Amino acid sequence: AARILLAALREAEAAGLPKPNVVPVGLHYSESQRFRERAAVVVERSMDLPETPQLEGDLEQQDAADRAWVDEVTEVFSTELQRVNLSKTSWAERTMIWRGRSLVYAEKQRQVGEELRKPTFAESVLAARRLRAGWEFMAASNPEETEALAKRCQDHFDVLEHRGITPYDVDARPAQLSLAGYGKYFFQWLWALVWMFGLITWSAIAGNYVPYKANGFFSLGMKRMKVDTSVVGTMKVLSAMVVFPIWWMVASAFITWSLLSASSPLNELLLSHWLLLGITKLPAIGVFVVFLFWWPVSAKLHLKLYARLLRGSHNLQRWKIWKDDTKDWDLLVEEQRLLSAELVNLGSGLVLPGDPDWEDPAPGQDDVASVRFRQPGSTV
Repeated sequence: AARILLAALREAEAAGLPKPNVVPVGLHYSESQRFRERAAVVVERSMDLPETPQLEGDLEQQDAADRAWVDEVTEVFSTELQRVNLSKTSWAERTMIWRGRSLVYAEKQRQVGEELRKPTFAESVLAARRLRAGWEFMAASNPEETEALAKRCQDHFDVLEHRGITPYDVDARPAQLSLAGYGKYFFQWLWALVWMFGLITWSAIAGNYVPYKANGFFSLGMKRMKVDTSVVGTMKVLSAMVVFPIWWMVASAFITWSLLSASSPLNELLLSHWLLLGITKLPAIGVFVVFLFWWPVSAKLHLKLYARLLRGSHNLQRWKIWKDDTKDWDLLVEEQRLLSAELVNLGSGLVLPGDPDWEDPAPGQDDVASVRFRQPGSTV
C-alpha cells in the first residue's frame, strides 16, 4: 500500500494534480458471523504523511530512500489500522474491553438517574475506544492497580460466562420481579407477533417476495456461469434497483384494477356492501401511488416488527434467567457495581476520546499517546 501511495504521490506531483489523501476507516461489527447484526463505519481525520523522497540520479540511493519512506509509512499505516479498529494483542483483552464498556455505560446511566437502555452501536464503539485508551494509559502510569482491576474484571466476566449470562443481564435485572413486569414484556412480544401476521407482513410478502426470489435466481445463474464474485455482487445490486420498482408498479396496477375496475370480481364484491362502496370511488392515480409507496414501506416496517419480536423474545428469556435464584444475583450485582464504579472513577480523571478537550494523536501514534490527566477543577 505504501509503494502504491508513493507512486500515486509522484504521479500527481508530475501532472500538477492535488495530492491523494489517506483517510483511516474503522469497521466494527457487533457479531460478524450473524446476518443483519449491527455495524459501524468510523471515518477518521486525513493523515499527514512524511515528505516523499527527492528523485536522485543514483539508482541505489533512490532505492534506499524509497525503501526507508515505504517502511516508515507502512509502520504508520499499521498503527492507524490498530487504532481505528480497536485492536489488542489478544482476543481476551479485546473481549474484556467490550464487556468493560458495558459496565461503564450502565454505571453512568445510574449516576444520572436515567433508565438503562441498550446504547446505539456507534455509542458502544466510542465507549470501547475510550476504555481501551484509558486502560493502556493507566497500565503504564499505575501498572499494579490496573492489573489488579483487570484481574477482578476478568474473574467476574468468567463467572458470568460460566453461568450463561451477560453484564447487561445483571445491570438490567429489576430490584423486584413482579407479575406486572413480566406482563409488560409478554404484551410487547405478543403485540409484535400479532402485527407480524397482519397487514404489514402480508403486504411486505406481496410487494417484495417475487422480486427478491427473482433477484436470487439471477445471482444463482451468474454464479453457475462462474462469473467473478465482485461482478455478481455488483449485478445483484443493479438488478435489485430495476426488478423491485418494476414489480411494485405491476403490483400497484393490479391492486388498482382489482379495486376500481368494473370487470374485477373484487370490485363487484365491494359494491355489494354499503360500507365498502366508497373504496370503489377512489381516484385511480391516488390508489396507484399509495400502493407504489406502500410496498417498500411495508418491508421496512416488517423488519422493525421482526426486531421488536426478537427483543421481546430475548426479554422473556432474560426474565426466566432472572427468576433463577441459583445464580447468586445479589453477589453478582454487588461485585459488578463495584467494578463499574472503579472503572468510571478511573476514566473521570482522564481526557479520553470523545471529550470536548480531546486532541487526536498524530498519524502513526495510538490513542494512548494523547491521553492525559485532567486538570483539577475541569469537567467533561
